[in-house]
Amino acid sequence: MDSREEFSQQFCLLRSWLEAAPFKQYRGWRLRAFQEDNGWTWDIIEPESRGGGLFEAFQTYPSKSKALLEARRFVIRVTVAWEMGQVLQELHEVRALEYEEYQALLGSLQEDAVLCPRSEF
Repeated sequence: MDSREEFSQQFCLLRSWLEAAPFKQYRGWRLRAFQEDNGWTWDIIEPESRGGGLFEAFQTYPSKSKALLEARRFVIRVTVAWEMGQVLQELHEVRALEYEEYQALLGSLQEDAVLCPRSEF
């Protein structure tokens, strides 16, 4: 099989994977829920302006609506943490926060915000 055929085959697999559970837009993020053997789970793709990374839930939920609810909660949590990080950075730049305080608060935000492993899309 040449590289063209291989690419075509991979593209068809990707397309069928996306069509099986299409992404929906939520606050600029793309999210979807899909069924696995033991329940529903979700994937999220962040906006390109933030890097376009893929977030995956390594947990299942009893229904599609519950999986989508948890995906939206995750988007909100990550977005709020990112915005708060921007505020902390601005406070640090104008020397309203000491470096140690800034690092501690930023670290705490990052721990609280990201509950799922991230993989690049």
